[in-house]
Amino acid sequence: MAITALASGVGISIAPVKLWEANDFNSQNLVITTLLLGIFLIFVGWISEQKDWKKHFSFTYFLLGGNLAFVASLAGLFEFDWKIIYFVVIAVLSFLFITYARQTHSYIFMLMGVIYGYIAFTYGAFKVLPNSLDPSLYMLYFMASGGGVIVFLIKIKELIGLKK
Repeated sequence: MAITALASGVGISIAPVKLWEANDFNSQNLVITTLLLGIFLIFVGWISEQKDWKKHFSFTYFLLGGNLAFVASLAGLFEFDWKIIYFVVIAVLSFLFITYARQTHSYIFMLMGVIYGYIAFTYGAFKVLPNSLDPSLYMLYFMASGGGVIVFLIKIKELIGLKK
């Protein structure tokens, strides 16, 4: 409840229904505020683990903060200038979440890092590639990445260190 109150205090609605009704992701101030709140919550989760302060809440901090930071970064990537900054933020967050998932053997954090990173990479690739490319190359990309998803799901236990 304290996290929800903090988010409401900075103008962010965390309830899923309210998120779609009340929040306007076309507002750069809201996106930056949400991104900073997400990073703050991730930092609080990390500090709680490092200092052994209410360590049992770190999962909640990481989960909520990570989703807020990733969604805000994707909104910034899709809607605003300085796309490279939002792309770098997503890349760093993805790397950190994948690394954390491997340390804690967590499926959810591995999925968060990979899925949000994949969305950003795909958007960036299609934004950079010229429109004159053959449409079959786009289809090939999605077929190859679909195969990558299958391999990822088969190997996820190895990736997070549960299976040798």
